[in-house]
Amino acid sequence: MALDQMSRSTRFAFRFAVLGMAITVVFCGYILIAGPDNRSGTLDLVLSVMCPPSVLSLVFFDLFLDLSAMAVFGWFVIGLLNSGLYALIGMVVARYFWKSGKPATNLTVPLR
Repeated sequence: MALDQMSRSTRFAFRFAVLGMAITVVFCGYILIAGPDNRSGTLDLVLSVMCPPSVLSLVFFDLFLDLSAMAVFGWFVIGLLNSGLYALIGMVVARYFWKSGKPATNLTVPLR
């Protein structure tokens, strides 16, 4: 389905899902580039809060020790889970916090 054929709320949720995957990619890249000795504790905490499924990397620690096919697959699964979480948040925001384009009153009836 093309993006222009989606409803406004579905597009919003899809964009949130893409944001969730992007946060996971940034988190994974940061971990791989910085290494264990050069990482900031504050930045680790911020990225962990923004990517809650990254806790799986602690549970399956042996899987994520080096850059292997299993580690890439593990981070891909974490990215999918984070995308799903962000899509859910996007759907809730679109449903409950966005105003509809409809007027609150019926303006077609003339006032007397």
